[in-house]
Amino acid sequence: MTLVSASELGALQVVAESGMTTPAIVQRRATVADADGQHSAWTTVGTILGWLFSEPSPVITLNAGEQVLVNTYRWFCPVGTDILSGDKLTIGGSEFTCSDTTAESTFLPLLRCSLRRIE
Repeated sequence: MTLVSASELGALQVVAESGMTTPAIVQRRATVADADGQHSAWTTVGTILGWLFSEPSPVITLNAGEQVLVNTYRWFCPVGTDILSGDKLTIGGSEFTCSDTTAESTFLPLLRCSLRRIE
């Protein structure tokens, strides 16, 4: 006996995806060859719809001699989305770095990504 059947999980995914209306550009670092050899560059994977959730941090941190907030964000997107740790997301003109995803979880009504941004 399973807690949630495959059809119930599919219905949950449909409900979750109905709230995903914010576009994000996903970029991944790749090695690119050119006339001068090879260098690292950001290549666009695609644009996906999702939902951004912020968990504000009450702690100010020093970064390169400046006081900054390192907030934790969650990006919810459809199961099976091509997004990996280390990818860069541009959402509403702001850049975020994906630090982790729940892609390996067995119960996935949606894919949850942990994002970081230094403000």
